Amino acid sequence: IRDRSETLLGAFDKDDESFKKRIGIDRTLGAYQVRVRARNHLAAFIRKNYRRSDIAMLELTPDYNLLSHIRHVRY
Repeated sequence: IRDRSETLLGAFDKDDESFKKRIGIDRTLGAYQVRVRARNHLAAFIRKNYRRSDIAMLELTPDYNLLSHIRHVRY
């Protein structure tokens, strides 16, 4: 993996950086905080269930069923 955007959380971080720059223009602080919270929940899920810090984008194939796992997790 060459850069952070090649991982799931890296992509979230990259997109959130761009989003944050637009707060007050066409984005709100509250919307940004929701995005950060969602990213943090996903990171906790990956750490707890996969014992890893992130997942490579290449691992997210059509048969990779991450969403079905997330639906059954309570925080």
